[in-house]
Amino acid sequence: MKAGILVLCLMISLCLKAQFIKPGEFPKNVKTAFDSLYPNSKFPIWKNVTNCFSCASQYEGTFTDSHMRNWITIDTGGRVISIEKDIDTDSLPVASLAYIDVHYEQQLVFCKRKIIRSKNVFYFVGIRGTKLTYALLFTEDGALYKEKNNLLGIILGASVRQVFIDF
Repeated sequence: MKAGILVLCLMISLCLKAQFIKPGEFPKNVKTAFDSLYPNSKFPIWKNVTNCFSCASQYEGTFTDSHMRNWITIDTGGRVISIEKDIDTDSLPVASLAYIDVHYEQQLVFCKRKIIRSKNVFYFVGIRGTKLTYALLFTEDGALYKEKNNLLGIILGASVRQVFIDF
């Protein structure tokens, strides 16, 4: 089990190199794209993220909007790659709630997010079981898209992109 956690940490650290950056130390295109979507958001925290699969430099911002935590990934040209938003359980598709009720009865749902990526909408649910933590990814209509046993990523508050590296 310890070896599995170590391998997971190593994979994440090798595939995603991130460096926190100060405001103003990123391309103007990134700031313009962010400000056009969230003009009232104050004090986003930015990271420069290099994905080893695409070798592209991207910027990931973490911020609060309507008292909910959000993440946005923007490339150097100002194109929005993905948006992740914390959501309430009521915002999940009915089919995904039914799946969770059947397969994860009486287990703690502790993380719910809506993901917009390439004009597709997904829903992420983190579930803490008695021995493992589970990461579930649902389509917009609530069909299960991917499911993973995840021991560390969700617990540490990783973005969905980091939990589902191949997503």
